[in-house]
Amino acid sequence: MSRFPRVGALAFCALLSTACDVHIVGDSTAALVQVAAQSFEGIVMTGSAEPSCGYGHMAGGRIQPSGGAITPDCVLDHLANSPDSVDDVVVAFLSVHDARCSVTNGCEPINTAVYVQAHADLLAYGNPVVWVEVPPSGDAAQQARIEDLNSSVAAALGCTLQEFDTRVAEMYDGIHYTLSGGTTVAARLAQLDAVGIACP
Repeated sequence: MSRFPRVGALAFCALLSTACDVHIVGDSTAALVQVAAQSFEGIVMTGSAEPSCGYGHMAGGRIQPSGGAITPDCVLDHLANSPDSVDDVVVAFLSVHDARCSVTNGCEPINTAVYVQAHADLLAYGNPVVWVEVPPSGDAAQQARIEDLNSSVAAALGCTLQEFDTRVAEMYDGIHYTLSGGTTVAARLAQLDAVGIACP
């Protein structure tokens, strides 16, 4: 059962009879939400619609702990575009790619330094920044790595991340959103009030 309806820390711009404009940053899941938002009336969502991988490099490409298809190494350009307004909320999705393992070096410790740097870069815009956890996916080993990523980044940033339920919606392969799923997530993000949930 989704925790999203019960998230106590989540406040809504809807309570103020307005919607938040969102600048979204992240991997291909974030890009799909941005694309979906174009079909959802009342949301202004900027960001980069270019599918990307993680926030840091991984030698030899990325693979799930138990094996499977290899994703070529690529790094998310989180500064590809800037927010339209000082009133935008910057919503940054942690990347599932960073919860995978190196084809060359195996399952190394989670690289939180790249998130600390990305957070500093995003804060420089002067907008509130909200980080959102990666939802569970894959087998038990992959899910354990995702849990490690979520908790490790929260500790490194020294703040509470928005729970992954915000990103749980209809998908076509367990990771990527259908148009309906992307629209559902976009609508949730448009209602975020960064007060109390933004990372300082």
